[in-house]
Amino acid sequence: MVYEYRYDEALERCVMLSSYEGRESADGSGETKYLQIKITEQDRPLILVYIAAAARLLQERMSRMITSAEYNETGFVWTVRTEETRWNVNTKLDKNIQESLVSYAMMNWLAERKPDRVDMYRQLWQDMMQMCVANLFRKSVPTKMSKKERESMLKDIDKVEVSISD
Repeated sequence: MVYEYRYDEALERCVMLSSYEGRESADGSGETKYLQIKITEQDRPLILVYIAAAARLLQERMSRMITSAEYNETGFVWTVRTEETRWNVNTKLDKNIQESLVSYAMMNWLAERKPDRVDMYRQLWQDMMQMCVANLFRKSVPTKMSKKERESMLKDIDKVEVSISD
């Protein structure tokens, strides 16, 4: 299976969460820290670096299932060996991957801006990474094939076809 993910949704979620995190933040003198915490257009390349780093860490955790990976500035493509492992296709994998990428990016973004929230995002990153791994390694129940289906899958390797062309 080829799994493709674009960073756009994760980036927009980070922007939304940064606005939420910054709305009631103030420094010791009571001045708002909203502008330091809110992700702006100029901060997006840094957030994309965090998201790409999280994707590579996820790939490392799921390396037994991912046979190849390609990364670029807009997202990644993984080739996942699902056919031979009876992977249980579910829609939660997309959501879990997005949440893990977002939590990793927010954890790094808030490290110096709002350190009291870093532990919460770190825990969320670890939990979502575990959920991604659990989803990718989840197997479907084996099904019994009919005799006809089994025979169609098996091929006689002793038979050889020879064709002569002029």
